[in-house]
Amino acid sequence: MYLKLLLIAVCILNVASRINEWSKVKPKIPIQENQKQERQKLFREFDVNGNGRLSLAEIDKGVLDVWNCEELHDDKDALMAAFREAKGLGGDPDYVERKEFKRLLQGLVKYGPGGSPPPPAPEWDADAAIKKYNEKRKKNKKNRELEEEEEGYY
Repeated sequence: MYLKLLLIAVCILNVASRINEWSKVKPKIPIQENQKQERQKLFREFDVNGNGRLSLAEIDKGVLDVWNCEELHDDKDALMAAFREAKGLGGDPDYVERKEFKRLLQGLVKYGPGGSPPPPAPEWDADAAIKKYNEKRKKNKKNRELEEEEEGYY
């Protein structure tokens, strides 16, 4: 009986410490205009491979390694929603670049634990994806045939 109560108390303390963890990290996230240098430093810490853009995996790793915030790390819906909102605003639609990083941080604050519920992920249209792929293949094949014709292969 006492062992059961002790285990319950440990579980409650563990959950409480994780909530406290996010409450300590959240106010320190540099989302204000005058915190550009802090954002740049944080971006470099998250960008482990140094290519100037962040994948979802790097963001996930940064939340855990740089901020040591398991609670946000475990909230995959919040991470995905913030990532979806930020990526592609600049150049590459699959990564968060430097100029999009502030938007990512704002999304993490907005959707993080205790925040707004993240919007649902967009539905994936398999037919549209297949059509796009086939169009790209046809275009590439046509370009290849034109190049071969110009070079005298025909």
